[in-house]
Amino acid sequence: MGVRLPFNISTYVTILFIGTQLTAILTFFLSRNIRIARQRAWDQTVASRGKGPDFWQPYVEEWEVPPLVHQDFASRVMNKFGLWFVGMFVKKVLLLPLSLYPFVGTFAAAALRSMDTARYLHEPYFKAKKMTPYQTAVFTEERKWDYRRMCQITPSCLSSLH
Repeated sequence: MGVRLPFNISTYVTILFIGTQLTAILTFFLSRNIRIARQRAWDQTVASRGKGPDFWQPYVEEWEVPPLVHQDFASRVMNKFGLWFVGMFVKKVLLLPLSLYPFVGTFAAAALRSMDTARYLHEPYFKAKKMTPYQTAVFTEERKWDYRRMCQITPSCLSSLH
């Protein structure tokens, strides 16, 4: 009746919980160094591109008809707090049963984390271009399917390993 594990289920669950705790401890101690490394990588990338000051002027919309983005006060508050809470609930509570299966929980969380990863990685670009929250929302909406492809599996899985 199924695949026989080399150990019992309580040992398996204990290993999963200890792994989660070790990941949290490593993330706590390494997060500052990772942030510094990302900033250095961004600075070196900008320097290697050789862009002049005219490139870093305020953002100019590329599309003639940009996608419609609702950016009133209620939606901004919901995006900042409501969706954050819903996202945390989904990631921590609803994905918990999937984390019991090797790799399934990791890939499901990576798919959900892809847009957050893309926004986070582009944050220095948004600041350098002096983009407003509305322009950032339009920029992200224009590229959301590219972000989902680019940031879905590999970068999100690798970021979960740090």
